Amino acid sequence: MLAMDLYVRHGLLNRTDPLVVELSEVLNALPIHAVRPDQATFRNPNGVAMKLANFQAVDTSGAAGLTSISQRDAEIWEDFSARREMLADIAREIRTGIGTIPEQAEEGEDEAMEGAVVYRRHRHRERDPKLVKRKKRAILDATGSLRCEACGIDFEETYGPRGAGFIECHHTVPLATSGVTKTRIKDLVLLCSNCHRMVHVRKPMLDMATLRAIIAGEVERS
Repeated sequence: MLAMDLYVRHGLLNRTDPLVVELSEVLNALPIHAVRPDQATFRNPNGVAMKLANFQAVDTSGAAGLTSISQRDAEIWEDFSARREMLADIAREIRTGIGTIPEQAEEGEDEAMEGAVVYRRHRHRERDPKLVKRKKRAILDATGSLRCEACGIDFEETYGPRGAGFIECHHTVPLATSGVTKTRIKDLVLLCSNCHRMVHVRKPMLDMATLRAIIAGEVERS
C-alpha cells in the first residue's frame, strides 16, 4: 500500500530517487518482519523501484512497466485505484504509527504490547443492508422474534434490551463465489454469531440442513 501510494503520487521512479530510497528505509524500519530472506536486498531501493514498475504495469494494463505482475499487486490496485484519498490516509497513518508498532515478542514471553494500529487487507463484497432489514422485518412479522434459524437462540430473550434486534444474516449462496448477483430474501438466513461462524470456519461451507443436524446430534461432529 505504501508503494502504491508513492506510485499514484509520483509515478514510476528509479532506484536512486530520494523518494524510493526513503520508502526503502521506511519499509525496513517496520518491526513486523520476523524473517528477512536476504539482509542486503530485503526491501532495498531496487525492490521498491520494481514494485512501482509492477503498479505501472497494472495501471497501463501491461503496456508499460514489468511484464510480471503479482496477484496481490493487481488486487491492491483494484481495491484502491478509485479510492486514492483513502489510500493516502492509510499510508500516512502507517508511516505515523511506525514508532508505536511493537517489536515481535520472543517465544516464551508471557506478556506483549497490544493496542497498536495494524492494517490488514481484506476484500469485502458489497452487501445491501436494506435487504437484510427486509429479511429481519419479514421474520419479525411472521414469528414475533428474531431467533437463530439453526439453534433457536433469541438475543433479546437471553440478554435483554442489549440484544434487541440483534442477529446476523447469512447468504446461503456465498458472494465470494457468486460474484455480482441478484440476492433474494429467501437466499438469506438469520443466524446467531456462533452458528454463522461455524458455517464459514471451514470449507466447504455448511448448508443449513447439515448445521441443524449437527446441533441436534443427528450427524457425527467432525
